[in-house]
Order: sequence, then structure tokens, then C-alpha cells
Amino acid sequence: MAAALDTARRSGFHRLHWTMLAMGALCRAVQGRLDEAAALVDELAGSWTAVPALASGEWIAAAGWAASLAGRKPAARVRAMLDRVGHRTPWSEAALRTVTGALAGFDDNHRHAAELHLAAAEIYAGIPDVTDRMLALTFAVRELAAAGDHATPARGRVAQAATGVAGAVVGVGWALSCWA
Repeated sequence: MAAALDTARRSGFHRLHWTMLAMGALCRAVQGRLDEAAALVDELAGSWTAVPALASGEWIAAAGWAASLAGRKPAARVRAMLDRVGHRTPWSEAALRTVTGALAGFDDNHRHAAELHLAAAEIYAGIPDVTDRMLALTFAVRELAAAGDHATPARGRVAQAATGVAGAVVGVGWALSCWA
């Protein structure tokens, strides 16, 4: 990943740079290296803010997930980025719900957080983006469990989505382990 980040930083192509920062941040967040993930989110926000552009589906979902896992400050940073977006896309709308859901969860408003993650899942279903839909459903289930609601239709939706794409989705095991 370090080599890919170095190449992206030196490439001169903003989208490549932003995509690699977002993917790298997500990778580090999943590994539990939250400080590194937060630093990559900060670098992404600084770079993207300097060159106002569309928050594209190539990187914004990964940035939202990474920020949501990395903590309140990274989630708020991506939220601020998305508040500046002039042209809304399904990807930016879903990522906005993801980081807003994370912030609600950090505030112990778990039911509202779950509603926001379920809304993101619906957007991802309409794109269609199965992987991000599964992550949104997983985050929703986690928030519902934190709210004390263990019997939820979202669990069935995650399991159904996982069954339908088990061979194609990288990270299904990770996603399902979040609420197992």
C-alpha cells in the first residue's frame, strides 16, 4: 500500500491520489490502525478541498467508511467535505449518510445512526453497489445492537445480500463479523 500511495501522490492526477488515499484509509481502518487512517483522511480532505471537484464514486464511499471507523474527528472532516459538495450524486449522498450516521453513533444516538445507515444502504442498492450496501447494512445492525434492538430486519437483509454475492464480495467475512 505504501508504494501505491507514493505512486498516487507523485502521479499528478487528483482522482488517482484521492482514490488511493481513501482506499488506503479504509485499509488502515479495517486493520485497526486508526491513527494512520485518520491521517490519510486528513490528507484526502486537504487535497480535495484545494481542488474543488465532484466527490466521485471512485473514492467517496471508501472515505466515508474509513472516516466512520477511524473516529469522530475523521467522520466530521468527511462530513464537512460533503457539506461543500455542489453537485450531489448517489455516492456523495450515501457517504453523507454514512458519516452522519457515524457521528450520531458517537453521540450515542444509535437508532438514528441505524436509520442513516439503512438510508445509505437503500441508495447503494439503487446504484447498484453491493459491497457498500452490505457495509451500510452491517453498520446499521451494529448501531441497532448498540441501541438494544437485536431482532431487526437489517440482519436478514445483510445475510440475504451476503448469500447472493458471497463469492464476489471481498470483505463479506469482515462485514458479517462486525455483528456476529
